[in-house]
Amino acid sequence: FGAMSKMELIKKNVHEKTTGMQIINRLINQGWVQQTTDSKDKRAKLISITEKGLAALAEQMHKIRTATSIVTGNLTYTEKMQLIRLLNKLEDFHLHIYDKNHSPEMLLELALEYKQQNP
Repeated sequence: FGAMSKMELIKKNVHEKTTGMQIINRLINQGWVQQTTDSKDKRAKLISITEKGLAALAEQMHKIRTATSIVTGNLTYTEKMQLIRLLNKLEDFHLHIYDKNHSPEMLLELALEYKQQNP
Protein backbone atom coordinates (compact mmCIF):
# COMPACT_ATOMS: atom_id res chain seq x y z
CA PHE A 1 0.00 0.00 0.00
CA GLY A 2 3.01 2.29 -0.01
CA ALA A 3 4.17 4.57 2.79
CA MET A 4 1.61 5.24 5.51
CA SER A 5 1.45 6.40 9.09
CA LYS A 6 1.83 3.89 11.87
CA MET A 7 -1.80 4.38 12.89
CA GLU A 8 -3.01 3.79 9.32
CA LEU A 9 -1.16 0.48 9.26
CA ILE A 10 -2.43 -0.49 12.71
CA LYS A 11 -6.03 0.24 11.68
CA LYS A 12 -5.61 -1.58 8.36
CA ASN A 13 -4.53 -4.69 10.28
CA VAL A 14 -7.14 -4.19 13.03
CA HIS A 15 -4.64 -4.29 15.88
CA GLU A 16 -4.78 -2.60 19.24
CA LYS A 17 -2.53 0.46 19.24
CA THR A 18 -0.03 -0.95 21.75
CA THR A 19 0.28 -4.30 19.97
CA GLY A 20 0.54 -2.61 16.58
CA MET A 21 3.31 -0.30 17.78
CA GLN A 22 5.24 -3.26 19.19
CA ILE A 23 4.98 -5.11 15.88
CA ILE A 24 6.07 -2.03 13.92
CA ASN A 25 9.03 -1.47 16.23
CA ARG A 26 10.12 -5.10 15.73
CA LEU A 27 9.87 -4.65 11.95
CA ILE A 28 11.99 -1.48 12.19
CA ASN A 29 14.57 -3.28 14.38
CA GLN A 30 14.75 -6.10 11.81
CA GLY A 31 15.35 -3.53 9.07
CA TRP A 32 12.22 -4.68 7.23
CA VAL A 33 10.48 -1.29 7.41
CA GLN A 34 11.84 2.22 7.68
CA GLN A 35 10.45 5.29 9.34
CA THR A 36 10.65 8.74 7.75
CA THR A 37 9.24 12.16 8.54
CA ASP A 38 6.13 13.13 6.58
CA SER A 39 6.95 16.01 4.22
CA LYS A 40 3.46 17.49 4.70
CA ASP A 41 3.29 17.16 8.49
CA LYS A 42 6.71 17.24 10.14
CA ARG A 43 5.23 15.80 13.36
CA ALA A 44 4.04 12.63 11.62
CA LYS A 45 6.17 9.60 10.84
CA LEU A 46 5.59 7.43 7.79
CA ILE A 47 6.66 3.83 7.54
CA SER A 48 7.42 1.89 4.40
CA ILE A 49 8.82 -1.51 3.54
CA THR A 50 12.55 -1.70 2.78
CA GLU A 51 14.36 -3.79 0.17
CA LYS A 52 15.34 -6.13 3.00
CA GLY A 53 11.67 -6.35 4.01
CA LEU A 54 10.62 -7.10 0.42
CA ALA A 55 13.24 -9.85 0.24
CA ALA A 56 12.04 -11.37 3.55
CA LEU A 57 8.45 -11.23 2.30
CA ALA A 58 9.41 -12.84 -1.02
CA GLU A 59 11.13 -15.66 0.89
CA GLN A 60 7.90 -16.40 2.75
CA MET A 61 5.46 -16.07 -0.17
CA HIS A 62 5.37 -19.83 -0.84
CA LYS A 63 4.27 -20.42 2.76
CA ILE A 64 1.71 -17.61 2.52
CA ARG A 65 0.27 -19.07 -0.70
CA THR A 66 0.12 -22.53 0.87
CA ALA A 67 -1.68 -21.16 3.94
CA THR A 68 -4.10 -19.28 1.68
CA SER A 69 -4.95 -22.43 -0.25
CA ILE A 70 -5.59 -24.28 3.03
CA VAL A 71 -7.76 -21.47 4.42
CA THR A 72 -9.95 -21.41 1.32
CA GLY A 73 -10.33 -25.19 1.44
CA ASN A 74 -12.10 -26.70 -1.56
CA LEU A 75 -13.94 -23.52 -2.61
CA THR A 76 -14.16 -22.96 -6.33
CA TYR A 77 -12.90 -19.73 -7.86
CA THR A 78 -16.49 -18.44 -8.07
CA GLU A 79 -17.09 -19.29 -4.41
CA LYS A 80 -13.86 -17.54 -3.40
CA MET A 81 -14.94 -14.39 -5.25
CA GLN A 82 -18.36 -14.57 -3.58
CA LEU A 83 -16.68 -14.96 -0.18
CA ILE A 84 -14.47 -11.93 -0.86
CA ARG A 85 -17.53 -9.85 -1.80
CA LEU A 86 -19.35 -10.92 1.37
CA LEU A 87 -16.34 -10.27 3.60
CA ASN A 88 -15.86 -6.84 2.01
CA LYS A 89 -19.52 -6.07 2.68
CA LEU A 90 -19.07 -7.01 6.33
CA GLU A 91 -15.87 -4.98 6.54
CA ASP A 92 -17.62 -1.92 5.08
CA PHE A 93 -20.34 -2.26 7.71
CA HIS A 94 -18.03 -2.83 10.67
CA LEU A 95 -15.43 -0.25 9.64
CA HIS A 96 -17.85 2.60 10.36
CA ILE A 97 -18.23 1.28 13.89
CA TYR A 98 -14.54 0.42 14.42
CA ASP A 99 -13.26 3.79 13.16
CA LYS A 100 -15.23 5.69 15.80
CA ASN A 101 -13.17 4.11 18.63
CA HIS A 102 -16.16 3.62 20.93
CA SER A 103 -15.56 2.43 24.47
CA PRO A 104 -16.16 -1.30 24.94
CA GLU A 105 -19.08 -0.52 27.24
CA MET A 106 -20.89 1.43 24.49
CA LEU A 107 -19.85 -0.67 21.50
CA LEU A 108 -22.70 -3.16 21.43
CA GLU A 109 -25.41 -0.53 21.86
CA LEU A 110 -23.95 1.80 19.24
CA ALA A 111 -23.34 -1.04 16.78
CA LEU A 112 -26.95 -2.17 17.10
CA GLU A 113 -28.14 1.41 16.57
CA TYR A 114 -25.93 1.71 13.48
CA LYS A 115 -27.28 -1.60 12.12
CA GLN A 116 -30.87 -0.43 12.53
CA GLN A 117 -30.08 2.79 10.64
CA ASN A 118 -28.21 0.92 7.86
CA PRO A 119 -30.18 -2.24 7.00
